[in-house]
Amino acid sequence: LAECYRRGGIPILFDTEESFSSERGLVFGLEKLIIEVPETIEQAFEMLLTTMEKMNENDFGVVVWDSLAATPPQSRLEGKQEVGAKARAVSDYLQILLKKLETMNLSLVILNQVRSMIDIHKFGSPLLEAPSARALKHEAVIRAQIKKQQIIKLDDIAIGMNIELMTHKNKIVSPYRVVKLCLLFETGISIPHSVIENALALGLVKQGSGWLEFEGIKFRRTELNKLTKEQFDLLLNKVLENLQKRYERVFSKFVV
Repeated sequence: LAECYRRGGIPILFDTEESFSSERGLVFGLEKLIIEVPETIEQAFEMLLTTMEKMNENDFGVVVWDSLAATPPQSRLEGKQEVGAKARAVSDYLQILLKKLETMNLSLVILNQVRSMIDIHKFGSPLLEAPSARALKHEAVIRAQIKKQQIIKLDDIAIGMNIELMTHKNKIVSPYRVVKLCLLFETGISIPHSVIENALALGLVKQGSGWLEFEGIKFRRTELNKLTKEQFDLLLNKVLENLQKRYERVFSKFVV
């Protein structure tokens, strides 16, 4: 949303979780934001269609829906307990919506939550499924899953976490790509820290007891300023080169 705003686009948030903080939005550079709080899935999609009708040809924007799991279908508000009501509503509206999105400069990001399936276990572990997952799996252009890794601490105070993002479906490039990112609670995704985590995974940075080493320079995760711009750019280029070589090596095995 913040990047969309910085580029001159229209950022829109459907906040059914009611968790957005304007103060934190300003920290990330989000000075203007359209916020809607739909009560039902049907209302959310109708708001989307109305928004699309109001957009001009040269407008572009991003709609983030947080979250589908927290948005009930209309039948639930009416006191009905219909099996699959949420999935049907999502599937019906997405078929209409995606046809319109193809002709517009508008991206739709739907956040969902993974939950344990009741009374279904495999090898002692619960199977996980997201609400209305089948409809989203079929219609989504990109479907990504975010997993929390370790917590990042400074003087025993949690300041962020490492996360892993994996695309399970991708109609734009190859699926099943994995990227490691560093999310700092106060400032968001940290590119420098994310580069370090990927460099560690690739063996480009040595790790000791509480310190890291690159090109003979020792530093802690919280002391990235010890690396000069030239050294950091060198590390970034090495990470990108290694990732590129890895993908080329994998794909070359399947070239006839």
